[in-house]
Amino acid sequence: MAPDNNTNILVNSKLNAEYIYDFTLHQTYSKLAGFLVNMSRLSILIIAGLHLRNGTFSLQIYLLLVSIGICILIYTPIHLFVSAKKYVRNNESILNIRYSFDNNGITKDYMENSNNTNSGSTYLWKDLSKVVSTPKTIAFFINDNNAYVIPKQDFRNNFLKIMKLTFDNMSHDKIYIR
Repeated sequence: MAPDNNTNILVNSKLNAEYIYDFTLHQTYSKLAGFLVNMSRLSILIIAGLHLRNGTFSLQIYLLLVSIGICILIYTPIHLFVSAKKYVRNNESILNIRYSFDNNGITKDYMENSNNTNSGSTYLWKDLSKVVSTPKTIAFFINDNNAYVIPKQDFRNNFLKIMKLTFDNMSHDKIYIR
């Protein structure tokens, strides 16, 4: 059943470190910087392998370079995980959010408890820059650096209704949903 023009679809969301990590990991590795980090790691490993095969590096130097490559590989995910945990710890009061979706756009309110909300912000569909799906979240981007991040499980039975609103009100080239 599709909502009419006056109907709001409410989604109560609870962000935690897992969802923040999922979102930031996706954002990091889907941009040029994430690609360059992976390429630098790969380059170090290839150079180390070639020099070991040619005999220009000793086994110790080879192992050092492989260790550096592995450190480059694991630094970003570990840093993002620690940052997500820290964000949750420092922002517990704003992680319970109620989103209201309608034909005009999305309204975000901070839930103080199950009945009261603090006024948040509203964005029209035309003002959103894109909508992106990550493995665990859907992000409605306000601009390149800010997004309403909603865990997929929080949509519950409203997922299809909200995706229909999204596709009906946004340009399809701004929607990256898998």
